Amino acid sequence: MILNHKNAIAFIVENKELFENKLVFSTVEELHRIIGYNLGIEKGVRKKLVKITASNYIPVANPHQLRECADTVLGIISRAKNPSARALLALALIPYLQIFEDGNKRTGRMLANALLINSIGSGFSLRKVSPKQLALAYLSFYEFNSMASLSKILKAELA
Repeated sequence: MILNHKNAIAFIVENKELFENKLVFSTVEELHRIIGYNLGIEKGVRKKLVKITASNYIPVANPHQLRECADTVLGIISRAKNPSARALLALALIPYLQIFEDGNKRTGRMLANALLINSIGSGFSLRKVSPKQLALAYLSFYEFNSMASLSKILKAELA
C-alpha cells in the first residue's frame, strides 16, 4: 500500500497537466488503479451494491448512473477555483459516490493531494487525524451532507 501511494504521487508529479483544469474520469480511474495495485481491488466502476458501515446512506447502484455521477462530480470539482475548495470537494465527493468497489477514500484523498500539489506545491497526509475522527467526518457528510468536519480536518492539515 505504501509503494502504491508513492507511485501515485510520482504519477501526479509527472502528469501535473491532468490536474490543472477539467478533470476527466480516466485520470481518477488511473489514480485508483495505482492505489489498488496488487491489493485485490477490482478495477473500473463498481458493479455491486455497497453499504457504508454505520450509515443509512446507500450509494447509487447502477454502474451507468455511477459513471454519469462521476462525470458530474468531476465537473463540480473542476469548476471550483480555490485550491482548498477543490481538494475538499474531491476528499468528500469521490468517497460519497463509492465509484469503485474499494479504495474510494484513498482515491479521493489522492485526488485532493494531486489538486493541491498542482496548485500550491504541497499536499497533506492526515497523520494528525485519528481514524475515528476521519470516519466521523465522513459519516457527517454521508448522513447530513455537511463538509464542516472534513473541512476542519483539511484546514488543520494545510496549516
